[in-house]
Amino acid sequence: VGKDRVQLETGYTYIRDRSNGSRLSAHSFPETLLRVGLFAEWFELRFGQNFAREKTTLLDGSRETIRGAEDLYLGVKFALTEQQKLFPEMALVFQMTVPTGSRDLSSREVLPGINWLYGWDIVEGQLALGGSTQLNRVRGVMFYPMFDELGQSTEPLVGKHSYTEFAQSITVNYSLTKQLGLYTEWFAFFPHSSLDPD
Repeated sequence: VGKDRVQLETGYTYIRDRSNGSRLSAHSFPETLLRVGLFAEWFELRFGQNFAREKTTLLDGSRETIRGAEDLYLGVKFALTEQQKLFPEMALVFQMTVPTGSRDLSSREVLPGINWLYGWDIVEGQLALGGSTQLNRVRGVMFYPMFDELGQSTEPLVGKHSYTEFAQSITVNYSLTKQLGLYTEWFAFFPHSSLDPD
């Protein structure tokens, strides 16, 4: 954001999912990201906080609700280069979440990551292309199959497992007026070792 500037970004996400007979309804808010420019035009501190509410309706009709604060996000962003012809504008973000969230939403460990950002102005002030390449440590829920002494499937054991996740995005930004713009984004996650070796 540049030296001596402060920017606050917020958002809201609603997720609705049906799979294997269960239904998930989730709200994510306010998705706050506070960006503070310090020391020089190329240095930025980043703080993020979010709250979530998830309601799952299981096959048997029972409901599970999880709500509370998610882990605190901390980051430092460095501007690396400005665009020069085909060479993109670039920045690097060193980031992590720290275990400050509610019991059901916290990873209970520090999860570090790195994000490489790059972009090009194709038509000055009207059309831009950008991308993001990330490598993050994440923690996911694992369902371990369980069987009784006769080999019949029983209720799975639920656990948590940390793994590395690669994320890639490509964004096209369109400026319609000086105050109004749109963007189209493709975003993909590629987990590595997300399945427990056992």
